[in-house]
Amino acid sequence: MGIVDDVIVHILLNRKEKPGQSFPIVPTRFVSSHEHLIDHITPETATELSKLAGFLSNKGKEFGSSLNLYETNLQEKILPFIKDRELLSILKSDEFQRSFQRYTLLRNSDRIWYSGVKFQGRPQYEACIRAKQNIAKDTLIWELCGVLSSDPAGESYSTIIPHPSQFPTEKERARWMVGPARLCNHSCRPNAILRAIPAQPAFIVQVTRPLLIGDEITISYGKDFWAGNCLCARCRPETLIYLETV
Repeated sequence: MGIVDDVIVHILLNRKEKPGQSFPIVPTRFVSSHEHLIDHITPETATELSKLAGFLSNKGKEFGSSLNLYETNLQEKILPFIKDRELLSILKSDEFQRSFQRYTLLRNSDRIWYSGVKFQGRPQYEACIRAKQNIAKDTLIWELCGVLSSDPAGESYSTIIPHPSQFPTEKERARWMVGPARLCNHSCRPNAILRAIPAQPAFIVQVTRPLLIGDEITISYGKDFWAGNCLCARCRPETLIYLETV
């Protein structure tokens, strides 16, 4: 993964190429992990990532064809200027494309949500998703998506659980979801739902009532998840202390 990360950083932060020139292959820094790479990406370069991959908010309607859009941008805007075969093979690899799209989602400077932490009393805490601005009812938050580990026939809503703690349901085994959507916490009176992308094991968060800046975005994990012992704010006294984004 190191060489892929290094190529991403090098191209996005240091490129000064002109049409017809190739990207330099000599890395300017070594990035040993995805976590280190995140620290090196600025809002400006994240915006560049977003433009290339088609994940900017104003291109949200194109999300359904985002993979094709990524491939188109890669072919038209990047590959024609690269002559180095080794670098070309890296950029065409599935590993690079997954990394590229992952960081586009994580560092999109135009996104309307942010990740935060809410404390229930030290040392207990949990991640949450909050609105970065006022959000109108029925808004589809395209960047706030999740992908199921598998897409079996007859998958019911109650088993689509975007949460790190997975439990079996009475109907079938719960599926693991990856992506920012899994950080949305449960509420018995949620303000958002998971909207399926046709023919894909992926879901987008859609707001079901108006949200104000700072409001937590919540969804329902399904009636079987808590087995009659729900701990959401609606089912118990609210005692949480909200802190700044981390």
